[in-house]
Amino acid sequence: MTNCDLTERLAARLAPLLPAHSSILIGLSGGVDSVVLLHLLHQLAPCFSWRLSALHVHHGISPNADAWADFCTGLCATLAVPLHIEYVDIAPLREHGIEAAARKLRHAAFARQEADFVALAHHADDQAETLLLQLLRGAGVKGVAAMPVLSRVEGPVLITSDLPACGLSRMASSSVSLSKRPLFAERADSEEAPFAVRPEPDGTISHPTRLSKDTSQVVGYVEGRRIAGSERASTGSARTESKNIRARSIVRPLLHCSRREILDYATAENLQWIEDESNADDSYPRNFLRHRALPLLEQRFPACRDTLARSARHFAEASELLDDLARLDAQQPPPPLKGEAWPALNLSKGGEGALEISRLKSLSQPRAKNLLRWFLHGIGAPMPQAVQLDDMLHQLCDARQDAAVCIAYGDYEVHRYQGRVYALRALGEFDRSLVLPWQGEAELDWPALGARLIFEHTQGRGISLTKLQNARVTLRLRQGGETLRPHPNAATRTLKNLLQEHHVPPWRRERLPLLYCDDDLVNMAGVAIAAEYQASADEAGISVGLLPWAANVGRQ
Repeated sequence: MTNCDLTERLAARLAPLLPAHSSILIGLSGGVDSVVLLHLLHQLAPCFSWRLSALHVHHGISPNADAWADFCTGLCATLAVPLHIEYVDIAPLREHGIEAAARKLRHAAFARQEADFVALAHHADDQAETLLLQLLRGAGVKGVAAMPVLSRVEGPVLITSDLPACGLSRMASSSVSLSKRPLFAERADSEEAPFAVRPEPDGTISHPTRLSKDTSQVVGYVEGRRIAGSERASTGSARTESKNIRARSIVRPLLHCSRREILDYATAENLQWIEDESNADDSYPRNFLRHRALPLLEQRFPACRDTLARSARHFAEASELLDDLARLDAQQPPPPLKGEAWPALNLSKGGEGALEISRLKSLSQPRAKNLLRWFLHGIGAPMPQAVQLDDMLHQLCDARQDAAVCIAYGDYEVHRYQGRVYALRALGEFDRSLVLPWQGEAELDWPALGARLIFEHTQGRGISLTKLQNARVTLRLRQGGETLRPHPNAATRTLKNLLQEHHVPPWRRERLPLLYCDDDLVNMAGVAIAAEYQASADEAGISVGLLPWAANVGRQ
């Protein structure tokens, strides 16, 4: 296949998927796959009026991380494609392990970006390798399903660049070697060192645009930003996966291209790229499959990569059917309980969802497990292991009715409360003495719930704005014994009683914000407003609501 054929084939495949004038963010590690993707989209962009940008994430673990960022800087400057570089620090998350910490950071880097589409450089060989890896890990149907060319944000999304998942700790031992071609990757028939970046004698990399190490500075086409682990940013050179990408869709234009086709294209176009020498280290599972297992299989089964990719597509179809079955088994969301302040079914990513226990009990065990997996997947929770799922289903369905069931796995918790299953990200410790002043802000972070308070201006409802403006307003946590009169004609009630009446789950009750005017308790978000502070029919008011941080990524 000629390069012209590849370009035309790509244009034909993308034309119906990516509307004219779309903004496309390209994941750019600097490796051959992402460089080829950038080159192809750069050629096609004028034909479709696409607006291109790129993201490179500097994880800072490898001693070559600066060289990789410099290379991407020069490449994008040459093509006049805006490049955003995210600098991340894994130190705050190192206790989770380098790979796990890097993965958590990677997730947010793409989620922070503005784009209609995120373009990733997965290719056909990735499909085959991933299928084998997942099978060897004992993954289920969803785990071995093929990656689609176009995927929406509703489910977990794989994010990748073309450097393999070699373990970031090993990246730190990578080195930079000289090559006869500056910044050009090793050819298959070359005896030169496998690194593509050539430093100058002073150790720098020469490019049309230099990247300032002051990350607040914008140089040329590059915008730099430093993100600490506590901000849940992301690392970027290694192959990564991500959830909650903010763009509407993920597109994988090279998914039907083989690694050989990509290398042939790069060579014919005289492209430059970088390559981590750890690519050759087959102590890593993906590299072992790539360099040893698959070549051996190809000797006996020459089309094995194609047939494995086809199997992955079959698994994807089966996964869709299982999801359809789970939707039927879930039926319609149950109606809220009378006076319930918290929706029964909220499948927002990282938020809190609920599923009726009766749905699970009415099904055979395989269908109940399928429904529970679908439910957890829908709120962005990780998939439990098979043993964990069996135990989870047993506790949820068979524990005595008044038992306080809470199953922790990973950084998520599954609760049973009033005949429903709730799943949510585990809430950490919080400061019970927390007091936050409110001075008219539209939003405030509320760390006790991992949420954001939203203050919305209203008319004829909510809290009287006039009364709020005439007092010192603070937000506090329950200390015990608080009371409030929820209606002008109602008796004063304890907050404990109001929380039970509104079916607020126990794990939320001590964490909900209380709004005070001076020393008067005015409001508990989502539960009640003190009668004497309620806005009259023609009065300006303020409504206080809670939004999970995960649902609010784009508002940072």
